[in-house]
Amino acid sequence: MRNKGYSKRGGFTPSVFFWVIVLVVVAVTVALTTSLFFSRDFDIREKEANIFLERVFNCLVYRANLREGVVSKDFDLFDFCNLDKGFLKKSYVRLEIFDESGSRVLFREYGLKELYNPCRLYLREDIEISKKYPLCLNESVDVFYPPKHNNKSLIKLMIGIKNDS
Repeated sequence: MRNKGYSKRGGFTPSVFFWVIVLVVVAVTVALTTSLFFSRDFDIREKEANIFLERVFNCLVYRANLREGVVSKDFDLFDFCNLDKGFLKKSYVRLEIFDESGSRVLFREYGLKELYNPCRLYLREDIEISKKYPLCLNESVDVFYPPKHNNKSLIKLMIGIKNDS
């Protein structure tokens, strides 16, 4: 007479019910892990904007001095700094350079100019902003220009990156 659950050699043979339970546990684990991983929103716009700001300032400024050729009539930020113009398809860049007296020496806008007003709203401290608005950063750096005269100058850079979704 055979004992239930044991083979002819005496080893334990798991029943079909046990295998179904194992399959269900594995399937549920895979489904939950996949849904948790892909349901998360990753917003990398702030890191992207910070990297862009750093590259621009490193390009325009050397040892606290504004580089030669920046304040010229035919100045183009993306050509001068060798930046990818594909960035402009989803962003807005505003560059302003002021001299020591506060008068504007250089003004350039690139990309989606319709992001300027939402960026002005975004940069206010008293307003709660949703993720639908563009992410905006505004940075200012004091530099010397021209280096021969040691006149102070101010570079203002505003970057807005729209949300892809």
